[in-house]
Amino acid sequence: MAELVIGVPGLIDVIIRAGSQILNIVQAYSEQDEIRADYMRLGRDIAMGGMSFYFLETVKRALKDPSLPSTAKQMFESSIRRFYDRLAIALIKLKSLAPSRFSGRVSYALHGKNELRKCMHSLKDEIDVLHKLCIEFSLFSMGVHSSILSRENFALIHESENHHPGEYLPTSDILVARGELNLGLGKTTETFIVEGKTDGEANLRSLCDTFRSRSFPAGIPECVGFRMPPYRKAMACYELIFKAPAGGSLMSLAHLISYSDPPGFETRLDLARQLAQAVVHVHEIEFVHKNIRPRSILLVEGSSLGNDSLAVFLLKWTAARNMDSVSAHLGEHLWQQAIYQHPDRQSEYAMAGFEPRHDVYSLGVCLLEVFLWKSFTVAEPPPKLALYGSAGPGDGLDQELTSPAWILDLFQKKLVEIGEEPSLLRTDTCELMTLHKLSQKIWVNLAATELVKEYPRVADIIVQCLQLHLCRASDVLSQLGTV
Repeated sequence: MAELVIGVPGLIDVIIRAGSQILNIVQAYSEQDEIRADYMRLGRDIAMGGMSFYFLETVKRALKDPSLPSTAKQMFESSIRRFYDRLAIALIKLKSLAPSRFSGRVSYALHGKNELRKCMHSLKDEIDVLHKLCIEFSLFSMGVHSSILSRENFALIHESENHHPGEYLPTSDILVARGELNLGLGKTTETFIVEGKTDGEANLRSLCDTFRSRSFPAGIPECVGFRMPPYRKAMACYELIFKAPAGGSLMSLAHLISYSDPPGFETRLDLARQLAQAVVHVHEIEFVHKNIRPRSILLVEGSSLGNDSLAVFLLKWTAARNMDSVSAHLGEHLWQQAIYQHPDRQSEYAMAGFEPRHDVYSLGVCLLEVFLWKSFTVAEPPPKLALYGSAGPGDGLDQELTSPAWILDLFQKKLVEIGEEPSLLRTDTCELMTLHKLSQKIWVNLAATELVKEYPRVADIIVQCLQLHLCRASDVLSQLGTV
């Protein structure tokens, strides 16, 4: 971490990257002791959405709040700069004291452990200061907020400590359940979509308020608010509650592609334009979605469009965030999900923060699937993964999602082309994709060699998405409008 004269928002981004650096350094430590464990926890906490990450996000919001007194802002800024300075010192010592060789192990044992322990105590002291400041800011900004749903406002029917009602739509990550809503105009019983979200309350408020202020643009279902699940023991987890769009039957795009005959070109083009328009609206409200894939795209038959067309809605807002908030370097480790992410966002520790262009890349992969009308993934999601966010690599959920043989064969052939052994296990594909940008190469190749035979104009648009020559969803929509 070099000496930088930058503003606090930029400083916070540097701190997030430092969390990833700590993880990479400490993972290589040969000593498996409490020091290594402490710094592993700290790195994850900073870079991957832990409490320290949300403290940093709160600081960013506090400094933008015009109603917060200047003295309070100065306290936030002083604290974050002290934390940065102490983190920089810790990072230097972690690099210099790494016990990877004999001399390093001797130095580590003699004085390194104590030095790193002192650094950790110093960092924890500053984290405690940040925590207190964040609590004070929350109390300062607290008030009755219509986006927060109490038990009196909303409840799922037959909900109990041992039962979370609802069913996943086939071939999807979309959970639907019957519930009762009462926002002061009488109780109604309707079908809702429930999405678990491990996030800070401020980000959830921002998301719900933004939805309301834009009157739920096309492609975004009506969000009635969020709640703390009444029987959920992990109290950091919230649930976003959406009204199921009115109309006919609900299905995911993944299910439609998997189990229906290929529709005509105009139908596919209509789906593509609606999907691109939905992504445009997400970016117009200054959010990034981060989970665009066919399993999280809802289709509604005979909806308010007033005809036989399918209406497209983006769901799975589990990781969505405001563009100007802190971006966790937490990527996808399940390769069947990672194939929809830009290579910089694959693997457990992502290489970069999430940007709108990464949504455009995911859009490009989805458009490729739509126009080829071939599924890239099959099988059902594990409920823990679908409702409460990403599971860890040790949770044993990888076997729950698979991909068709033709996709697996493509990966194997491409591995051989780039010089890998043909006997490499397919279960290692995620790591290999990250190293070689394998999925990106395969999607570009599919568009440029297969899709181009039938739909050359569309193939060109998709290749531009995948290579990030088109970085804005509005440009993709504009190009699709000329097809």
